[in-house]
Amino acid sequence: MSPKRRSAGFTLIELLVVIAIIAILIGLLLPAVQKVREAAARSSCQNNLKQIGLAAHNYASANRDLLPPGYLGTYPNLAEHLAGVPVAPGSGQWVGVLAIMLPYLEQSSVYSMMLNGVPQNYLKTDYKGDPWYTLGTTTGPFPAATAKIKTFLCPSDPSELATGVKAYFHLSEDSAEAFQWGTFSNLTTVQAIGKSNYAGMAGYGGNAPDAVSKRYIGIFTNRTQVSISAVPDGTANTIMFGESLGTKSISPRPDSLSWMGVGVLSSNWGLDETGGQFFSQAGDTMFSSLHSGVVQFAFADGSVRPLGKTQASANPGYMLYVYTGGYTDGKNVDFSVLGQN
Repeated sequence: MSPKRRSAGFTLIELLVVIAIIAILIGLLLPAVQKVREAAARSSCQNNLKQIGLAAHNYASANRDLLPPGYLGTYPNLAEHLAGVPVAPGSGQWVGVLAIMLPYLEQSSVYSMMLNGVPQNYLKTDYKGDPWYTLGTTTGPFPAATAKIKTFLCPSDPSELATGVKAYFHLSEDSAEAFQWGTFSNLTTVQAIGKSNYAGMAGYGGNAPDAVSKRYIGIFTNRTQVSISAVPDGTANTIMFGESLGTKSISPRPDSLSWMGVGVLSSNWGLDETGGQFFSQAGDTMFSSLHSGVVQFAFADGSVRPLGKTQASANPGYMLYVYTGGYTDGKNVDFSVLGQN
């Protein structure tokens, strides 16, 4: 009689050892995979900002060296407007800088739809027309605003999860004001509107008349156009665009920005975060990101650079950040401090 052969296969102990080894390997690989994904998302976001910055330069080249306005709100302020209430017809178009630059971002078809059926001078700074979200059914500003434009979205941010979206953001004489869908409309409307993670830099308070806002005014404000070749602080020291989550919290997510209406944000709240997922009270109006430790900005010289998130008002980098947001303050910027994480 021939001896019995041992059947091929794993014993229970061997199987458990293999599973344990696989689990360890997965545990080691996951952080590396996450880092690769974040690096890819950050690179994609950087490219988006690069394209937006180049579009601004191309706009200026085609328009007597003048950059587009930050947005077309009422001018110079909105004293009659209460925060959170839709503005009346004829009080301003509320179209933002990204929408005005659409032809220079390979979005001519969306641009044409936006201007179909509106006055020929609808995007002129000296024309005060109806808000964009009141115009159009099948064509016009509102239908155009539902376009999902990849260049306006940071891949790190799931902005579509928001239950509200801002139709516009306005820096008035003494505050920041916004009209947000979610209170006045339903989730279907919120989800239909094209979102954005990018906005122009309005400086400390836009073109509000107070002394601090005037000193640290940004390149993109309400109905003003800056000459790109006449930036006193130097283009390498001046922010044009930055990224933002447009929200005070990520989970739950109450806010996102619309690319059609939210043209600018302010520097005066800094770049500070609390707890990683929850931002300061002004989080929906500040530049912010889900990138680890940094927020990315496109500067007026065409470069894209990350700035550290620790620029709270008590931090040495805060005023340097305010300086980079203004284009006429004449202040030097130490980027070795500003760029610290």
